Amino acid sequence: MRNGTSYGTTGLIDRFMQYLRGVVPLGTRNQLALPSLPGEGGWDTRIRWTIATQSVELGVAVRLSADAIEVDRLPRTDPAVAPVLIAPFIPLRKKQMLEQTGWSYWDTTGNALIRLTKPVVLVRQQGALKDPDPEVKPIARLRSLKGQAASEVMVGLLANEGRTASIRDFARQYKLPASTVSRVVSLLRDENYLQPTGPGPIVIEDRLAAAQRWAADYSFEKTFHAGRYFSLFGPDLALQRINDAGVPYAITGVTAANEWLRGRGRTASLPATELWVYTTDLAALQRAADLAPDRREGTIRVAECEFLNRGEPARLVDGLRYVTPWRNVGDLLAAPGRLAGIGEDLAQDLIEGRWMADV
Repeated sequence: MRNGTSYGTTGLIDRFMQYLRGVVPLGTRNQLALPSLPGEGGWDTRIRWTIATQSVELGVAVRLSADAIEVDRLPRTDPAVAPVLIAPFIPLRKKQMLEQTGWSYWDTTGNALIRLTKPVVLVRQQGALKDPDPEVKPIARLRSLKGQAASEVMVGLLANEGRTASIRDFARQYKLPASTVSRVVSLLRDENYLQPTGPGPIVIEDRLAAAQRWAADYSFEKTFHAGRYFSLFGPDLALQRINDAGVPYAITGVTAANEWLRGRGRTASLPATELWVYTTDLAALQRAADLAPDRREGTIRVAECEFLNRGEPARLVDGLRYVTPWRNVGDLLAAPGRLAGIGEDLAQDLIEGRWMADV
């Protein structure tokens, strides 16, 4: 069901009656009355419409979405009532079905067919062919935030200072399916991580708490199936070779956190004993750094991802690329021990505005 009075049952009836007042030539008697209670006879309302000296009773069925228009389940009609279906939008196929079954119709985009015999009225108008405001319908309720797509939504929500205007605007900005964004937002709302803003903007109540909730399901290692590798060049030289080769990548983990701290004149939180890297081309990165799989002692962890190709950018600092800081927060919060503590400190600094988070 859509929000706002324009798309509620009462709002649609009011707008339909306003439309009827404009289809009769000026100077002709045109009166409308609501003689029945909602629900009487299976109708949402009945409208007595008087044109000149003749009156007709319209039986009005209201549907708040195109999916709810099931022509074979509409109220049964009788000769004394002229049936009309009204909705925010009526697709072409359903308009055709309504006309074939003797129904009139009207929607807020301008599609209309008013066909009466007593008095004789025939009005046909063409409105929108596509729904200008389609509803976002989640395919299924999300139960966790462990997926890669969910991580992109969480990074974006947290980076926007925990606030975004709407699901549709957010999805467009981050090049994500609106259904995916809607499912993540629904989970956060159901678990009370969002402020109750009604139809207003999406606002996270506590960004650190929301990030910790995300990290409970998500991890750099498991979500992206990060593998461990060894390079004879060592992590630093291996990273330089990856950078020189032009392979798409972004650094995360302690290395990225330390870069943030050093850039703000602060001491590194913990020595980086491993290099964590995202890439969109694992094979090319392996070749560039001459990486060999080493599940036990490999100090280079590499995860293949898609988000670097979409709306989540990498940061360029001194010629090297780093993930956005909230991605870094999630990767660290999901790690054990002191790494999670670094992630919490990083999140707190971002929230308190000790430095500017460029996404």
